Amino acid sequence: MKYSRISIRTLLIILCFFSKLSTVFAQSNNNESIYNWFDKTIGKETLGVNNGVIHTNYDRTLNGQNRYFDSNKFIIGNVNYDAQDYFNVNLKYDIYNNELVLKPHGESDYININLTKEKVKTFTIYNTKFINLNLELPQGFSKGYYEENLTSKSFIFYIKHYKEKKELLKERGAFIEYFYKNEFILFSENKFNKINSKSEILKLFPNHKNEISNFHKTYRDLKKENELKFMKNLMTYINNLLQNNSTK
Repeated sequence: MKYSRISIRTLLIILCFFSKLSTVFAQSNNNESIYNWFDKTIGKETLGVNNGVIHTNYDRTLNGQNRYFDSNKFIIGNVNYDAQDYFNVNLKYDIYNNELVLKPHGESDYININLTKEKVKTFTIYNTKFINLNLELPQGFSKGYYEENLTSKSFIFYIKHYKEKKELLKERGAFIEYFYKNEFILFSENKFNKINSKSEILKLFPNHKNEISNFHKTYRDLKKENELKFMKNLMTYINNLLQNNSTK
């Protein structure tokens, strides 16, 4: 029999009368600790997050390449799924197909599930928080999960991580080569804006045209070598400019 988080919360009211639960609350004062206690008590294999389509990957790649964010290995992470928080679950992120992949508790690495996108609100892996912007982005923007890199009073900076592939024909057969890519958007004044070019950024911050242009000149080599790092540094720099202006 499977239990939902809703039924667990209902049981919480009843279990409060028992000393064991009282002990748990005495030792834990946050949702993560409480949820982890429930998951352990009821059994992680019964959780609602253990539902989805089987994830398959038949890629033949060279030099250790893969389709995933950071690594093809599962890592402990957190996810908000179907309006419920799940902590310390095995996750990896397929950025080629834009799929969040779960390894159900107790299963082998070969039993993987693609979590239903519409039910995933946020997830965190490698200390990186991702937001599902499928329902919020207007037409013309890439849908799916975005890293929420910087949140400030002035804007939210999002990064889209994805990979493209091409087929390589070798003597040993066909192989796949992946190419890592990024897109950048800014949420400001209740609107999503693409910032994949210098002109798009200057349009949003006309009062800091000189500073932004000088930043591009100073760090143009970094932009060529590592655009992701360049954009992170640039948005931090712009945020500092805006904060300094607000205090004057």
